[in-house]
Amino acid sequence: MRKVTGLALLVGAVIAPLSLAQAATEVTRFSANNVFANVVATDPATGTTTGVFVTRQKGEKGGPVDTIFFIVSRPDGSATFGSGTLPKNAFHSDAKSASLDVDIADIDITADSGDLPASGIISVDWAVTDTTRASGSTKQDFGNVHVNFVGTGATSIADATGSVLGAPLVEPAGSVTILHQGTIIVTKD
Repeated sequence: MRKVTGLALLVGAVIAPLSLAQAATEVTRFSANNVFANVVATDPATGTTTGVFVTRQKGEKGGPVDTIFFIVSRPDGSATFGSGTLPKNAFHSDAKSASLDVDIADIDITADSGDLPASGIISVDWAVTDTTRASGSTKQDFGNVHVNFVGTGATSIADATGSVLGAPLVEPAGSVTILHQGTIIVTKD
């Protein structure tokens, strides 16, 4: 009987603290399968800078959601910008290219400022020229919160062409980033 009691005490001594520790630990997981396509152009003749930033977030349910932020900043300090959700099939991307063709009247605008017209075409094509790949994990600690980023990504410099609200992109600099990453957040009390 003594061996059974000793074994029961040993098992109880190990399992009880583990179960209590799990009750004080919270683990949250996020997956990310995202695409980012960006272009910024400054016209040297007018000094106007134009930027288009598109994000595709592949959710777990309901398919991808494409969003856009665009801005036209003038040398006098005035700016026009808008952001919102793109309609289906306005944005296309793969490992070698991306394209966007949308009338701003079809964007579900969630924020805007400046002299935003009721309609106007944003059309941009990205052609990948050079890709840098990264994979692995990164850990960051913030007191009792530990964040682990695990996954792969590819960032590509891209030749970009197009126009925003009737103005051509002059001397554009573009990029396309594809990110497959998981984020794990562990909080311990």
